[in-house]
Amino acid sequence: MKVHSLNTKIILWTGLCIACTAMILVGYSSWNLRRNAVTLAQSTLRTFAHQRGSLIEQDISSALDTSRTLGQVLSKVHDSESPLDIPRYEASQLVRSILEENPHFLSAFTCWEPLGYDYMDDGYKNEEGHDESGRFAPLWRRGENGQAFIQPLLLSPLHMKNSQVQAWYTSPQTKKNAHVFGPSYDSENDRWFVTVTVPILDQNKFQGVVGVDLDLGPLQNSILTEELFDGNAQISVLNQNGVYVVGSNPEHFSEGELLDSCDEHGFLYNSLQNHEEIFGVHNNQFHMLLPIPLSNSDTTWNLLFVVPVPSLTKEITTLMWKQIALLIGILVVMLPVSLLGTRRILNRPLSLLLEGVQKVSGGNLDHEVTVASSDEIGTIGMAFNTMRIKLKEMVSALEKHQLELEDKVAQRTKDLESKNNEIEEHRGKLQKALDETSALIQAILKEGGSLDVFFENPGLQSCWELMKCTKEECPCYGKKSLRCWQVDNTLCYDMGCKENFKEKFIECQKCRVVKEATHDPLQQIGEHFNNMIFMLQTNKKELDQAHQRLLQSQKMESVGQLAAGIAHEINTPAQFVGTNLDFLTEAFTDINTLVESLKEIPFLKEGSGTKAFENALEEADWDYLVAELPQALAQSRDGIERISSIVLAMKDFSHPASKEMTPSDLNKLIATTMTVARNEWKYVAELITDFDQQLPQVPLLADQMGQVILNILVNAAHAVEERYGSNPETGVIKISTERTGDTVKVRLVDNGTGMPEDVKSRIFDPFFTTKEVGRGTGQGLAIAYDIIANKHGGKLECESEKGKGSTFVITLPL
Repeated sequence: MKVHSLNTKIILWTGLCIACTAMILVGYSSWNLRRNAVTLAQSTLRTFAHQRGSLIEQDISSALDTSRTLGQVLSKVHDSESPLDIPRYEASQLVRSILEENPHFLSAFTCWEPLGYDYMDDGYKNEEGHDESGRFAPLWRRGENGQAFIQPLLLSPLHMKNSQVQAWYTSPQTKKNAHVFGPSYDSENDRWFVTVTVPILDQNKFQGVVGVDLDLGPLQNSILTEELFDGNAQISVLNQNGVYVVGSNPEHFSEGELLDSCDEHGFLYNSLQNHEEIFGVHNNQFHMLLPIPLSNSDTTWNLLFVVPVPSLTKEITTLMWKQIALLIGILVVMLPVSLLGTRRILNRPLSLLLEGVQKVSGGNLDHEVTVASSDEIGTIGMAFNTMRIKLKEMVSALEKHQLELEDKVAQRTKDLESKNNEIEEHRGKLQKALDETSALIQAILKEGGSLDVFFENPGLQSCWELMKCTKEECPCYGKKSLRCWQVDNTLCYDMGCKENFKEKFIECQKCRVVKEATHDPLQQIGEHFNNMIFMLQTNKKELDQAHQRLLQSQKMESVGQLAAGIAHEINTPAQFVGTNLDFLTEAFTDINTLVESLKEIPFLKEGSGTKAFENALEEADWDYLVAELPQALAQSRDGIERISSIVLAMKDFSHPASKEMTPSDLNKLIATTMTVARNEWKYVAELITDFDQQLPQVPLLADQMGQVILNILVNAAHAVEERYGSNPETGVIKISTERTGDTVKVRLVDNGTGMPEDVKSRIFDPFFTTKEVGRGTGQGLAIAYDIIANKHGGKLECESEKGKGSTFVITLPL
């Protein structure tokens, strides 16, 4: 092979291009794999962090809720309206019960301000659970045998520093909010714990705290068992000051190490102080910091993940070396292949071209040069053949032209005869089609306008058989003589999912199934007649549905008028009862004052009438009446007020319908509907509201919007009941409002049964329901969609997943 030959040059340049391309592909693939690995690690850590953060928040929230419940009970000892008489011993036993009922609590306590509990500290000095000052501060701890024992909290070295209370007391005292303090170490039991405290408030005045010491051992063990990235990931929980609470590095946990600006993770310190979420690579390690706000408290913890980057890129490095080896192999194979290809591409075509030129130059005009390539050599060969052909054509041009003229005359004569026969055949078919169409119309008239008459088309074929379709989920599959263009939601072989007849008819005319069924004029006219009948049937069905909705609307209007009348009739006697209860309360107060005054009269206090007067009071059970009657009257008054609020909500909800939209208070409308539907949800779910208090007036048809909220709320209650039964502690329904730009959004979220995709796609169809007979008509959501979309110009959307619940979002323009 010559050095300067064309073959050599092509081989060298081909090898160089292959090598460069392979190197670029390997480099890009390695870079892309590394980037994807980091992205995947970030996604994995984020998912795990949110799951782990939720579990930590649940543990702390459980301790906060337990302490808060006890704090609310103890705060009743200072309730100005109905104070509870809870002796110190009983209050201490309540603290003890919290410890015994929660095995993950190391201790439970309450600490009141001096003279803050019952103003009797002097009488309890050095008593059980009291120090020498008599201040009420019992601490119940769990001993080695699991039994609870009591000691004064103010003498506990675990909770006091230099005989002074720490932040577990001072923070709730100043901020009047729950606080999580720690971690702290119990050397006696070799345990780390955090102290969770909740303030005891009486009319926003600080009285003391209730708290528990939460064992961190279970949380530490759960983190140590995590094996993220083959155990190379370090997981740590830090408090708001950067102190390690628990983590996969036991040294940090055992020493209570502080994350400051000087350690290996110091670049995270500012983000931790600002409660910011951060992702990044530092010192060849991937870091992620996620804040964990501890609900209903002034404390925020943080989850810190540290993963060495080589743990993420180990497999990528191995794959990169494999690709480099593959590149070398490709070069070794491609160079010999290039040499063989060059010989085949250049040498052989040139030899064939030279042979053809020699034969044609010898006078053989019928010889064709055969060159299979399409490069410059092939172009030369084609040009040579063209020249040869033109020389040959000049000899036989006149003879060929004569033969063409004779053939054209014969063909034109044959075409005219065929056209005449075709016109006559079409005229007969058209007349037959008109006769059959006329007969079908006459049949409709004889049946009194029945739309059950249709044209029997012998050329109609099943689409799934004609198109060899295997999509068994398509509604046409397996059915004979079915007009697929009239069937909703078909899965066409090349067009995806199709909607109803009106939306897909024009496009379906291009389909082979329709063309095969209408290629004959008789069949075409007949199918047009069938389509017309189908449209009439569809319109009649829609008209019937609209009529049913009108009847339902009239029925609801009548029920609303009846409810308004009943509410008016109930409201009047309720007002009488409320006024009389106010009178009885004032009268009893006066009588009690009179009796107390009589007790002070000298002849009754010291004279002979004392015994008779006391006997009379005892016979009337006067002390019991004084203690219980005010409370009974107050409860009766509260019941009357609840009746009045329900009556007012019924009157507002059943207000006569308005034909024009007026600015309305959307939050108040929702609250009224909640009251009306209370009997549907109060036994099955907890109803949570999150209203935007700055929400402007929204143009509404108030009565119809109330109907929309009622329908969706009742459906949510039924879904929750179906999943959980009558258990309002498990079922949750949340209603929220917010303004977003020029629109207002209403969200109704439930944790009920949810819906599969096939049910969710039909929930707004009239008369579609999954409920049992007698509980649903299938009209509620269809009417709601019509009111929102057509009458308010808004949107009604649904998000749902089977087994997880549903979310309905109403968007209304301002």
